[in-house]
Amino acid sequence: MKIRHLLLLIITINIYAQHNDGLRVMPRYLHFKDNFNRSKLVRVANDSQEIIKIDSIKYDADIYAIRLNTSSSFPIELSPGNGFTFEVIQYNYFSLGEDHANSVITIYNNSEEPVINIETEHENFQIHHSGNINGIVKDSSSFLQNAKVYFFYDQLILIDSALTDENGNFSAELPVGNYFTAAFKDGYYMQFANGKDSPIGADIIELNRDETINLEFTLEEETETDFGIEGTITDIETATLKKSIVVIRKGTHTPTKITAGQDDDLNRSYTTLTDKNGNYEINNIKFPDDYYVQAFAPLTIPGYYNMNNTPAVFWQDADSLNISGRMSNIDIVLLRDSSFGAGFVEGSVLSNSGNSPVNDALVYLKSITDEKIYTYDVVSSQGSFAIPILPVGIYEIIAQKIGVQNSTSNLFEISTTADSLTGINITLIVTSVEDNFIPPEFELKQNYPNPFNPSTTIEFTLSEVNPVELNIYDALGQKIATLISSTMEAGSYKYQYDASNLATGIYFYELKVGNNNSVKKMNLLK
Repeated sequence: MKIRHLLLLIITINIYAQHNDGLRVMPRYLHFKDNFNRSKLVRVANDSQEIIKIDSIKYDADIYAIRLNTSSSFPIELSPGNGFTFEVIQYNYFSLGEDHANSVITIYNNSEEPVINIETEHENFQIHHSGNINGIVKDSSSFLQNAKVYFFYDQLILIDSALTDENGNFSAELPVGNYFTAAFKDGYYMQFANGKDSPIGADIIELNRDETINLEFTLEEETETDFGIEGTITDIETATLKKSIVVIRKGTHTPTKITAGQDDDLNRSYTTLTDKNGNYEINNIKFPDDYYVQAFAPLTIPGYYNMNNTPAVFWQDADSLNISGRMSNIDIVLLRDSSFGAGFVEGSVLSNSGNSPVNDALVYLKSITDEKIYTYDVVSSQGSFAIPILPVGIYEIIAQKIGVQNSTSNLFEISTTADSLTGINITLIVTSVEDNFIPPEFELKQNYPNPFNPSTTIEFTLSEVNPVELNIYDALGQKIATLISSTMEAGSYKYQYDASNLATGIYFYELKVGNNNSVKKMNLLK
């Protein structure tokens, strides 16, 4: 069961700036009043007539993450009249305690003293408990010294690591919660718990209070080949992303048949971590073939490689690579995560074949209000997912598996009074391995006119016969009308919707085609 941490925070941040150097900070006061408000922007501007250089921002990484909203990196030179913003995120929601009651975030520039001290105060702490994960790392014949074991909390947040001793033993005291664990040593392939070769479909290690869990990793020695890739992982603002996971998996947009009983070695994945500069390298890929390359990093949405060097959240927007030699500059750009709240949802991803769990999928949280992907989770080997730290809003969950069309959940709302939801089951239509996947297509267009009063036209197209629903929802996610509910032939359709009985406001219309859906926003203005 997912461990939830609903930590009530009242954080007061006072910003003191030396005005004689012309550096201005806005706002001068930030208030993080609770766990649904854990992200604030700070603006730094140069009001002087000379160039000011910002050397660094120092902060307690056990509490915060700092994100620059600029493509520049430190040192940042500000010309007169210019500035930049940075985001202060109360990042630690899993182990924040009284020892973190006071902290200082300091901005340094080219003056002799720090120009800004951001003082923080936390109140109403929740007691956090811990447990231990111990174990052994070995290969087929001996125990491995100086192997590194990684502990990833929730959405692959790397919160700790441990080195093995001369007998291959490791031990770590960790906050209670759910973990992916992985072991690595130079010359060996990275391995996740229970013999898994990537976090996709890996086993969740559930650590409870005062519990000790013992794990055993048997690493496979690398087979020397000429096949490998390297590149850099950045976010949309070009910030390099350290502590990122990079996975390559078999796949292409024109899948080939899989022979029953085929050697698993042919279909294995390969995993590595980026260095402090966001660079990664995967060597000794066993077989030349077509692969997708996907990256996971803290405070971002996972993304695939594509040749346009733009964020590709879904595999349909990715470009697969035929790795038959050494490939460089396989760079991936990730969107930033916007999920800094206290809401929580959990559920399962099931196959249409006997409702069996799908264990090599991801789920994404999409906001209906602004149509952004906010956060995600990796579906466990048991087919379950759990997404914490959700902001207030109306959402749907998109389930995705390479080679299969996406499926979505019904709309739901997270609020300060109803902050959790369980039992969300999403069905993926998984085709037979003997069939190539051809995704059915449909399109829901933006209504027109928009804004409208009192009627508007909703237009959509279908590429094949399917059961169809067209629904209307209010701003709270409550269904207020079903306009269509029938099986429809392929073709283009228009529906004239009359909202004379509704009040002015934002509404949503949803087209459900089979097990998939699309949602758009419309504005009734009377």
